[in-house]
Amino acid sequence: MSSATPPAAKPKGSPALSARAQRRAKRAGIEIPAEEGAEEAKEEKKKAPRIIKKAPGIPAPAALAGLREVLADLTSLRLKHEKKVLTTPVRKEEDGTIAPHRNKALFTYEEALLALLIRLDGIDVEGIPVVKNARRNAVVKVQERLKRLDACKKGRGWDDEDVKELGDAEEAAEVAAVVETQAKAKPAAKAKGKKAAGGKLATSSAGGLSTPLIAAAVLLAIAALVYFNLEKLQNLL
Repeated sequence: MSSATPPAAKPKGSPALSARAQRRAKRAGIEIPAEEGAEEAKEEKKKAPRIIKKAPGIPAPAALAGLREVLADLTSLRLKHEKKVLTTPVRKEEDGTIAPHRNKALFTYEEALLALLIRLDGIDVEGIPVVKNARRNAVVKVQERLKRLDACKKGRGWDDEDVKELGDAEEAAEVAAVVETQAKAKPAAKAKGKKAAGGKLATSSAGGLSTPLIAAAVLLAIAALVYFNLEKLQNLL
């Protein structure tokens, strides 16, 4: 019994040629059959969404400077208003509402915090993750103070947690003040050092110029004395 021969496999197409070989074949007039599925692959590639890879973002100096200013203002507001607001009983109307005109310190502090949120909303993060996270953290810090004011309106007064938090804020403000003072002192000290070095250079230059003049004067005096003595000796002879 003879075994049936398997059918010959259908060629899938010509082997892939390099771009250089394809150009040579084209110049020679040789037609190269396209690979199966090549046209379909090209069409699918055209339809596929284009992915644009962005370079890693660099923190924007203006945005980070704006965030630092907002956080510094938040610390200043806390030190100025928070203890006074939280230690002052909230005055309510007969219907239980909290009137702004009877709680001026509370609402002044609240409006200042809302203004900080508006400033934070106006900072352009430019899609940079570092700046985006920094702004989010600043927003959370301001919102925490607003939540504390809401708790104050509901009857929570000044407590040990507030003492600790405000103490931390005072410490942070002191550290920031020291850092700022040192930053301002460095350029001043550098300029002072340059001025002092310039003064020393001028003094040394002046001293260096005066020494040859003195030496020349001494030599002239010696020469005059010798000439005068020679004249006297000639007269005696």
